[in-house]
Amino acid sequence: MSTISSVTSSHYGNHSEAGSYENAYFYEPGAYMEHLVQLCRNRLQIRKQNQKQERQRKHCILDIGGGTGNFAQILVQNDDDSRIVVIDPFLDPITTTTITTAESSGDDYNNDIVSFIKAPAEDFLTLPSSSDDNYIDDDWRTNIIDREYEGYDQLLLKEVIHHFNENDRTDIFRGMREGIRQRSSLSPSHPSILIITRPHIDIDYPLWDEAKEVWKKNQPSIHKIENELNNAGFRNILWNVESYPCCITLKRWQYMIQSRFWSTFSNFTDDELEEACKKIADKAKVDDQNGNKDDDHDDDDDVILRFEDRLIFLTAS
Repeated sequence: MSTISSVTSSHYGNHSEAGSYENAYFYEPGAYMEHLVQLCRNRLQIRKQNQKQERQRKHCILDIGGGTGNFAQILVQNDDDSRIVVIDPFLDPITTTTITTAESSGDDYNNDIVSFIKAPAEDFLTLPSSSDDNYIDDDWRTNIIDREYEGYDQLLLKEVIHHFNENDRTDIFRGMREGIRQRSSLSPSHPSILIITRPHIDIDYPLWDEAKEVWKKNQPSIHKIENELNNAGFRNILWNVESYPCCITLKRWQYMIQSRFWSTFSNFTDDELEEACKKIADKAKVDDQNGNKDDDHDDDDDVILRFEDRLIFLTAS
């Protein structure tokens, strides 16, 4: 089984300790987050269950690499029939307190709106242990997901796919697909998996050339992901690009880069990031002055960066 790269491990370990994701533009509560949550709800078809169906079992979604669970909580906060289990190898017990419903009692996972399991996606490379009342095993898929949720119905992979080893992705997808419950309670159009990722090359972020090269090297193309899903047995693969206009101060963008809010920046030293931020500032000030010819200012707090965030939403069943 493959291990998590040292760069990835160090990057997410540092973020877990500092909580710096929650301070980044793309991961804080606000208009951007609300927009993204609605797009996810639409793709996963999360909605109130028809009471006439008298469904006893809670709908279970695995959020692979879901971190603190803040996004997962917002995603299902008004849905009494859905539960999300965050699967993440870098969980911080301080920031991942289980979020429960009002009627939740103690260790009853099925009453937890969001619960957490510290585990890597690479666990899907191996088959889960067989279910047996007398077994003693540490396989979370059997011990928790099967026993407490009667299996899982859907998978959410939000901005995590680029961390999977390219040689493992097809087998990880295959393991994920084989674990999905039979779809007796879901419509044929209901997707089994939602992958949210960013484009391989067509990006609009204020980056420097070396960072764009690292991005291109580490970010798999959507066509490659399509092929891997197909080889893993997924069908009805559909995707499209969703764009969102972003507006952020130069100073805040520089802080985010120097905080390494994306793993791309973990490939650079502090000095390299500082120099890159200076280049971004020089270009931004020129662009800002060209757009505001009547204004004459050098204060970074006044310089606004405008760019387009582009996310690819892929569903498959």
